[in-house]
Amino acid sequence: MKKYLLFALPFVLSACSSDMLFPKTGNTIVTNPASEKVVLSSKTGTLVGDRVNTYKNELNGIRGEMNKVSTNLSKVRESALATSKKYYEIIAEMETKLSLGTTPSNPKMVALYNNAQNALQDSDLQSADLNNLVAEVSALGANSGVLAQNIKATYAVPGALDVDHDNLRVLENGTEQTAVSLKNLLNEISADANAQKAFTDNARLQLLRLNDAVARGNFNSAGATVAPAFSAPKAPIARTPLNAPSGKDALVKINFADENVDYIQSLESSVSNALKTNPNTKFLVKAMNPSNKKLSKDEAKKYAAQVFADMIALGVEPQKINLAAGQDSLLTSPHVFVYTR
Repeated sequence: MKKYLLFALPFVLSACSSDMLFPKTGNTIVTNPASEKVVLSSKTGTLVGDRVNTYKNELNGIRGEMNKVSTNLSKVRESALATSKKYYEIIAEMETKLSLGTTPSNPKMVALYNNAQNALQDSDLQSADLNNLVAEVSALGANSGVLAQNIKATYAVPGALDVDHDNLRVLENGTEQTAVSLKNLLNEISADANAQKAFTDNARLQLLRLNDAVARGNFNSAGATVAPAFSAPKAPIARTPLNAPSGKDALVKINFADENVDYIQSLESSVSNALKTNPNTKFLVKAMNPSNKKLSKDEAKKYAAQVFADMIALGVEPQKINLAAGQDSLLTSPHVFVYTR
């Protein structure tokens, strides 16, 4: 019996936490060696001692705000992960249905499209949150710089005790550590913000392309090809793909003489090995009908859409899969060939 994976779409992005199919928001929150409160010796009653106490409170305040930013960054990343995962699941479902073909402006497809739009709006909000965090960390960095200058200048103030200067050195080291942590944090958030913007910009282009396909009910129009949402400029199903590889070059060959053909294990093994060799590998799924058989022109395309969905369920990024279709007089049943590109 064939092992179907069509309904595994909720787990489409099971591997996305490392490669980030959704916005690439970094791997870990920066470790803050300067995140703990500074504790100094008891007050000395000198002018320098009073300033030391003020500087200590300022430094602890900066560190406290830095910790809040780190916590908020974790929350934004978690939210962005959920949003992008939801977005790609919706798009994968739309891609599969449009590859098969459906009715023009199908209400279910329109609803999916609207859900994708809503996910994109959530992503915009997350972009705004990241930009706000960038502003917050930049301000903390500026405050840290001013504090470092004040501490250094205080060494010259007369009337200090030895313990006052000891405390100043503790504060100076602590401020330097904090500045490094803030710089690292700013770099991470800035990278996240840039990646998030790239994701939302790309998603808008995807939805623009899908809008036309949903209106038609498929990716093709009067023999012309239309760029799919995940792979411009090639169409998911081209009627006469240029430079299409031959069957003998296929990574996986599936003969659908029987609808219950079991191909999942072979598909999973071949795709996994290809991605291990080159994580950036792209795939072509080609539907082939016998040219001398009276079969529906969509017979092989139906199976190709099934393989397309199965590959997504196995963790392949949708934008790395193109679909094509053709005929072969040597075939006696519908076939699907999977190639690497």
